[in-house]
Amino acid sequence: MQAARIAAFLLTAGLVVSFVGAALAADDVPVMITDRPTISVSSRTVSRGYFQLETNIALNVDRIIQNRFDVEITSFDMINTLMRFGVSDRVELRLSTLYTFKSAETQRNSTSIDGINGVIVGAKIHLFAESGARPDAAVLVAHGVAVFAEIFGNAADGIDPMVSVDGGAAWQNRRNIQVDASGGIALTEEGNDWFGTAGFSFRLPQ
Repeated sequence: MQAARIAAFLLTAGLVVSFVGAALAADDVPVMITDRPTISVSSRTVSRGYFQLETNIALNVDRIIQNRFDVEITSFDMINTLMRFGVSDRVELRLSTLYTFKSAETQRNSTSIDGINGVIVGAKIHLFAESGARPDAAVLVAHGVAVFAEIFGNAADGIDPMVSVDGGAAWQNRRNIQVDASGGIALTEEGNDWFGTAGFSFRLPQ
């Protein structure tokens, strides 16, 4: 299974590179400035009337020893996507989401989980361009509704696998309050037939 994930990662990366290499740029098209692959966000916005999609895949493997067992932890971000649309020369709208797969495997059992890891909606406003000692600057405003859907399970020697699917959402007022709800069903006989939860969280001081 690990080899299949690596092969899928390499194939997808090759397709992305091939697609980008085949793209042609016209002289009258504005220069494209992206927010990746750097961690910090560019101060420039997408030109007015343009839609820009930025996406990547990432594979991380970590091998550790836990309770005298060799554990291999795999994280595979399959769809890490940011969509940007220029509404004016200084303002863009933004929407981003991430679909990820994570697993932990030992010689005796394995556990995995995958699903959508939140949806963030926001905007970027370009404040002013670089001039002398003054740097190029922008402000980024974002608001997230943490929507998720996932499939998770557990398998061990001599025990039938347990697999379930669930989904939910969480909303924050960006300061100190969160409300959330989730629920799911079992896909195998070993799991709970159905389950659900709703919650409320707050933080002090405000």
